[in-house]
This record gives sequence, structure tokens and C-alpha cells, in this order.
Amino acid sequence: MEKKNDYSSYHKFSGKQFYQLRKSYGLNQTKFAKVLGYTNKSYISQMETGYREVPKQVAFLCHLLREKGEVS
Repeated sequence: MEKKNDYSSYHKFSGKQFYQLRKSYGLNQTKFAKVLGYTNKSYISQMETGYREVPKQVAFLCHLLREKGEVS
């Protein structure tokens, strides 16, 4: 039987987790911002430091990437 995932907690992603995910891809803040559709790196910096929350849609994507084993 296939395991079903509980995605209810996937809307939260800490700044530290966000930072670690970015670094695992070897991207700087400017490149990561562009990949995610942001116009500059300040938004990325604010999410990493906890000044802003990681948006729910971005958090969900980050969790899926980690779960798939594409990043450590």
C-alpha cells in the first residue's frame, strides 16, 4: 500500500530551512530570487533572517523538493 503524505504542515518553512535549501543548490540570493520570480535579493534575505515569513506556496514547493531527495 502506498504511503499517503500529510501535507498540512507544508505551509511553514523557517528562514534557516530556506537558507539551507538555497545553499544546497549552490545559488546566491540574487539567483534564487530570480528562480522564484522575485525582482531582487532583499526579499530572499528577509525570508532567510525571519523578517518576513516564507510564503505558503514557496514553503510548499521547498518541502516537496526536500522530500523528493533532490536536495539534502
